[in-house]
Amino acid sequence: MKTKKLKSLTVIPNELYVERKADKQLASIISNMGRPGYVLVSRQMGKTNLLLNAKRNLESEDDIFLYVDLSNPFSNIQEFFRSIINTIIDVHEEVLGSVKQQILKARADGGNLPAHKEHEQELRQILGAIRGKLVVCLDEIDALTNSDYSDGVFSQIRSIYFASRINFEEFNRLTYILSGVAEPNEIIKNKNISPFNIGEKIYLDDFSRSEFQHFLYKAELELETECAERIFYWTSGNPRLCWDLCSAIEEQLINGVLITSKVIDLEVRRLYLTEFDLAPVDHIRKLVEDDKDIRNAVMSIHYKKFSSINENLRNKLYLVGIVNSDFSSSAIKIKNRIIEESLSEEWIEYIEGTKLSYIEIADKKSDEGLYAEALDAYKNYEATSVTIKELPILFFKMGRCYFNLKMYDGAIEYLTKKPVKKSTSSSLFYTQHLLLGTSYYRLGRIEESIACYEKIVESNFIDEDLSMTYFEACINLSAAYFENVTIYSEKILDMSSRILENKELILQISESPHNAKTVIVVAYHNQALVHKQFLRIDLATKAWQLALEIADLPAIPKLYLELLNVVSLIEKKVILRQFSIILKNEQLNLVDSNIENPFCFTTKVFAEIIAVAYDLDDVISQKVFFRYLRSKQHPNVIWNIFRHSGVFAAQQMNLRATDELFGEALRIAPDIAPSEEKIHLLRYLLARGNPQKIKGIEEEYLQIQYGAGEREITEKDIPITFRILNRFIEKNRRTAVRQLINVIRSEVNVNNLTLTFPSQDVSISFKMMLDYTDLKLLMLDQKYLEAKEKALHIKNIFFKEENQTSVFDKRVLDSILADAEYVLDNQFIEITTIKNKHQYGRNEKLKVQYKNGVIKFDKYKLLQKDIESGICIIIPQN
Repeated sequence: MKTKKLKSLTVIPNELYVERKADKQLASIISNMGRPGYVLVSRQMGKTNLLLNAKRNLESEDDIFLYVDLSNPFSNIQEFFRSIINTIIDVHEEVLGSVKQQILKARADGGNLPAHKEHEQELRQILGAIRGKLVVCLDEIDALTNSDYSDGVFSQIRSIYFASRINFEEFNRLTYILSGVAEPNEIIKNKNISPFNIGEKIYLDDFSRSEFQHFLYKAELELETECAERIFYWTSGNPRLCWDLCSAIEEQLINGVLITSKVIDLEVRRLYLTEFDLAPVDHIRKLVEDDKDIRNAVMSIHYKKFSSINENLRNKLYLVGIVNSDFSSSAIKIKNRIIEESLSEEWIEYIEGTKLSYIEIADKKSDEGLYAEALDAYKNYEATSVTIKELPILFFKMGRCYFNLKMYDGAIEYLTKKPVKKSTSSSLFYTQHLLLGTSYYRLGRIEESIACYEKIVESNFIDEDLSMTYFEACINLSAAYFENVTIYSEKILDMSSRILENKELILQISESPHNAKTVIVVAYHNQALVHKQFLRIDLATKAWQLALEIADLPAIPKLYLELLNVVSLIEKKVILRQFSIILKNEQLNLVDSNIENPFCFTTKVFAEIIAVAYDLDDVISQKVFFRYLRSKQHPNVIWNIFRHSGVFAAQQMNLRATDELFGEALRIAPDIAPSEEKIHLLRYLLARGNPQKIKGIEEEYLQIQYGAGEREITEKDIPITFRILNRFIEKNRRTAVRQLINVIRSEVNVNNLTLTFPSQDVSISFKMMLDYTDLKLLMLDQKYLEAKEKALHIKNIFFKEENQTSVFDKRVLDSILADAEYVLDNQFIEITTIKNKHQYGRNEKLKVQYKNGVIKFDKYKLLQKDIESGICIIIPQN
């Protein structure tokens, strides 16, 4: 009698697991260890079991395969990294017991390493304790992208395959497998960071017919051919559907039911096409119900209008689970009949019919601040039977949506298409001109902006109350006037006076006390700027001080910054102390720059205040600022603040403060710091000789410049790289130098010129640097014949008149030429045992010859360092 085998399981046992093409691809990726694998598939397709099967089959006594489900969130990146390490050492404590103690002790000692550096060190300890591979599998990575540290995690993984493998051989035994429903180019949110494009995609498709037959064999489900075909007819090999439907058929068999195609059809209807509440149908229908683009795409498939479905939407249909991975083919189709019937035309039309009308949806979305969705709904409404009378209000609403989306051309188009008349609504009329004026201003069309604002300011308000729109127009008109402050200075003072004479009224009529105070503060600020422009510093200072008396807390830092630019040295220190007290005692929150309200505590304002503190060498204020940032801010924010502070100090020509601020930025910079920004700081400090002596700065520069995708080599990079290579050679880090040279050459010659050069001069200098480094390595390795060939190449190619370079100064070029000529002019004996120090007693006397020709006879212990560094060679004695 048949027993139940197809039970409800989350983990498929080995005896029931059917391998697919993806299993072989995954095994190959793990075997090669070249780059990470990326399992990209919709939910309910068996990706978790794919990973667990790989762990089951590939883990060995020497190799560790770690599976981590990222559905559970972590509070920060350090907690995330430590959880990975803790899982490895807890699961394999019999091998990693001593490593566990070392790691826990290092953490308890409270080292100040950044999270990514601590993680790198702990991985090295684990790799040093095992003989084989470490495979880290991260499942449900799309859940990780919801955290604020996800970019740091993916940047760390990328660095493993570049800098870490260059510097530490053991990282060649570490690889990652990622799995989720997010595209690789979407998992790094910060667009300034290179996309995560190093992984090999693994598509997990449905069972083929032969794989489905193998599944039935393993399940010991003996069915007539017609019945097996009927199951495949409905499921097309979808693993979850096959399992659940075959499980139901198995129940029928156990109960003595004769299985026919009709029985199978009834089971399909009962399970999936009546209540629609079983996976994966329930999940797919919910996604379709919530996404109009997907609904439209499914209808296009039903109507065979395939050309209307673009590539991004096809990919989305795949990740939702509606189509297979061959979605790029012209005739795209729904992957199986169960899903097709659950997404029928009738159901989608019903869903559409239950939605609100376009205008109701649009107004609701606009009220919720979802302006793009609101705009789409307004356009849909415009395409229906809208009346001419409705158009002015409709176009006003559409123009306002464009304005809020910062799409100012669109705002102007719709706000001027059929303008609201004053007789229809004076409130909308003035708001319309306020939005128009601001749109023109932000597009640099100043005269048109002024005309719109003046239409509001110069209106006759005798018969109607002054509104906040009027006072906001005064503020915005002043901003437009500031584009030519010399001509409009008196008008700016007039606009400010109109506001300040009505302070009490503004505070009464405004719906927001904060907005009212902001208008008044900006009026004082505009007064102060005009006075400062004409060197009336006392009046400017007085205006900013009056602004401070009424300002809300977020506006105070901006006003302090303005005062710091005009007051005496002693007063500057007083202001810094006052600001420090506010930071310690008040709930002052940083925001990004805000074009709508410049009087916020922005990162730019804080950065410039910090620069002043460093300029004055105010250590007490610096400590307060550090404590505030570390307690309240994400590392990426801290990075941006110190970088901006350094730039501001540089603009003030304060190089000491610039060095310190850039150094601070790099010390605390997380991996998520944009590489394009970080490389500028690294170049600056390395060009100045790294005055801050930041540990690991050279390795970080090399990783970003030569290990993170497409990058241009500038004139600044070559001298910096040249010095680093020479320093590595001096420290006897020849293996690291060779690996770096190989990486660079492969990037230039093989990988579609991902390293590019702005000029022929830079390209020649770059190649000279590489060849000269080769020459030094050949001499150190005592491969003298090859060294002579390289030296001749350098002399004949790079010192021709047509190949002269200005990137290196004359002193460096003379040194390169002298070294090449030294190799060509002298005879060297290749002795493979020269560096085997165990052949010589410490007091044994040897004769050596230095590069400059000097011959010396002394004890081995006194010559050992020079021999091993390659600056002299041993002369054999008869």
